[in-house]
Amino acid sequence: MDIETAIVKLIESIQSVSHDDLHFRLEILRTMKRIFAAHPSTRDTFRQSGGYVTLISMIVGMEGSFADPQKYYPSATIDQLLDLLQEVFHALGASMRNNDMNKQFFRTQVGYGALENSVRLTGGLESAGAPRSIFGILFGFAIDTEGRTTDLFVSTTENERLADHVEAILKQISVTVINPEIATSILHLQKLVSFDPDLSDAILCGIYALARSNRRNQVRLNKSGLMLAALDRILPLKDDDNDDAPLQEKQVLLNVVKKLMTMGISYEEIRHVFQGFNNGGTFSALHNDIGGHLMDLILDGASRSRWPNFIQFDMSCHGFSCLEIPSLPNFPQSSPGYTLLTWFHIERMDAVMPLTLLTLLDTDNIPVLKIIIDPASGRLQMHQAGVKQYIEFAAFDFQPGYWYHLALVHQRARLGINLSTMSLYVNDDVLILYFNLGARYKSLFQDALRQFQTYEASTTLFLSLRAMTKTFSRRDMDQSLLANVMRGAGSASVDESKFVLAFFASNDLMEGPHTGLTTSGLSTPALQLILASTKQAQLVLNSAIPKIEASITSPRAMGYLDGNPVVATPYGVDESMWRIGGSAVALTLIERSETSEMLFKATKVLCETIRYSWRNSEDMERCHGYEILAYLLKQKRELITVELMEVLLLFIGKDPVNPEDSLISNPFAYRYILLNFEVWKKTPLEVQKAHLAQFTLFLRTSKKRHFNLKRLQKFHLVKRMLLAFRMHIYSKSLTADVVAALKAVTICSWNTESIRAIATFLASTVSRGSVHSQQKHETH
Repeated sequence: MDIETAIVKLIESIQSVSHDDLHFRLEILRTMKRIFAAHPSTRDTFRQSGGYVTLISMIVGMEGSFADPQKYYPSATIDQLLDLLQEVFHALGASMRNNDMNKQFFRTQVGYGALENSVRLTGGLESAGAPRSIFGILFGFAIDTEGRTTDLFVSTTENERLADHVEAILKQISVTVINPEIATSILHLQKLVSFDPDLSDAILCGIYALARSNRRNQVRLNKSGLMLAALDRILPLKDDDNDDAPLQEKQVLLNVVKKLMTMGISYEEIRHVFQGFNNGGTFSALHNDIGGHLMDLILDGASRSRWPNFIQFDMSCHGFSCLEIPSLPNFPQSSPGYTLLTWFHIERMDAVMPLTLLTLLDTDNIPVLKIIIDPASGRLQMHQAGVKQYIEFAAFDFQPGYWYHLALVHQRARLGINLSTMSLYVNDDVLILYFNLGARYKSLFQDALRQFQTYEASTTLFLSLRAMTKTFSRRDMDQSLLANVMRGAGSASVDESKFVLAFFASNDLMEGPHTGLTTSGLSTPALQLILASTKQAQLVLNSAIPKIEASITSPRAMGYLDGNPVVATPYGVDESMWRIGGSAVALTLIERSETSEMLFKATKVLCETIRYSWRNSEDMERCHGYEILAYLLKQKRELITVELMEVLLLFIGKDPVNPEDSLISNPFAYRYILLNFEVWKKTPLEVQKAHLAQFTLFLRTSKKRHFNLKRLQKFHLVKRMLLAFRMHIYSKSLTADVVAALKAVTICSWNTESIRAIATFLASTVSRGSVHSQQKHETH
């Protein structure tokens, strides 16, 4: 009998064995686990032979057994029933271990909902059952541990809080979530144990501990559906929904969502949040306590969920983790040189082992070149085979916790390879255009790159371009490379044929059915070829090959992930908000705000979702969002605070750390909001004072005042300010501040038009005053 047939026979034996023969069932399950470990291919046979339905049926067959063991299993004890349930989950985990096809099959064809319902039927979660032991089994399945986990929710000391005990175990960095979908089922089942407050609290703390223990867990739980389930508990969409959690539980769930949202938020999840706000069209939830917490959640997510698509190489699991390219034909080419561009983020750095960025091997797998970051100095080093002295770039130190844009440029000398040079550029470099596109840009620079610029990026790029070309003539500047790239297509800078390797995290086949190449509109034959690959979960497409179908048939052009890295393809809050309505969503929150606090938060949400998103920036202009924002603020000017004014100033370009570096990066917001003096009429005195002070900041204090003024030349600042003075926009107690602001504006724009405007203003003002005095004298 071959091994595949043996698995089929074991499945049939489970179906035919006596219901109360627990010992035989246990032995069959343990035998299955041993076969899975020794012969991984039998996992596929298990799937194809109805193994998953059999396991679910075993749990269903335990219906009511924990509530009344003697009725269903006359000779069994609670511990024996727990052993059986534990072994079922062990067998389930073993069948899906390192087999993505089985995981996908169980998730889509069987469903964790069926598993959740079968656990409910056992009666083990009732007060008379064994709820603490069963939740220990479920958490054990989540992290795929082979040991007994029924005592996870049993405190070891008398004075130890159960939640602290669970958290101490699950928050360890080595604890890895393998089956993240079960976390959603755990959250659903947690509602059934409200009779045990300590257990209920510990379950939520356990979920939170897993979410924050390491980046791998954070990414996997983010895509498991847990966040949507938690949001549904926090903010049920139906008034009669019994799923509403107590306030204390909601706070823990908010912390879970906050942690997971860092890795992005899906269309369904962010839509749920705003549907909850707009329950019945009243936005009533916006102004209660939970609404305030949700606004804080969105704000936090808007500022912290801007992670790009990335691959995390975590060496703590296997001692290594890498992207492997089988071969590099014709590399290095006989051209003047090559450039290596990459974005990377250092999560943690070992105190002893260097961080390897690139290793080139010869045909005998002997390293000929290694590029590393030295853990002691944080500097980039290059080691070459046969050369004792390594090259160290001492101009820059790399630190954990930051994103870096790295460019290594090798220039081959004509007189010999020994005279070649290697240059290092980090972040603000001569490749300023590519750096300012940001880490979320994922293409080969062949597009019209101007459209991908945010206000800040565009301003920074312009200033850098001007600084680089200030010694050129106007004709030279017009013909400069960067200027041509910004005006036209990116192919003006780098021809697509020059790319040898190009890998993006979004071009993978890992981590779920809705990520990677399978969502890119491939033809049916190409899709079938990918799905038939034995290494489909480890493939990353080389985007330097223009056609996907062509690259798929060239496996040596692929990248292969080894060492179980994590692939993340997050959608930030700003991107997800664009998908559900863009700037109109945040503008609606501003419209419905009824307190200063909510107006402040809603305005900050708008600014945060526009500031680093070129899509939302474009949408805000297209729908006349700045004019709408000015109108809304005008209607709510009594709610405007200094804090809100500060948010607007930061959005426009104020540098809070170095005010002298402030520059107007968003002239649209400045024109329609700050220069709309009607908005600031009747606002509190401290707000008017802050509004006047910004003129001095941008037009006198800032080192970039000439640039700022150039952006405002068409807006007739002096005329506008004089008109505001005449319309009594500002309180009389602020006359000194008005004069100071007018002085700042006038000095920097002292021209014929300004002189004429001031003269006309003075003449009309003096004339009215003289006539009034004369009339008063004649009366007397």
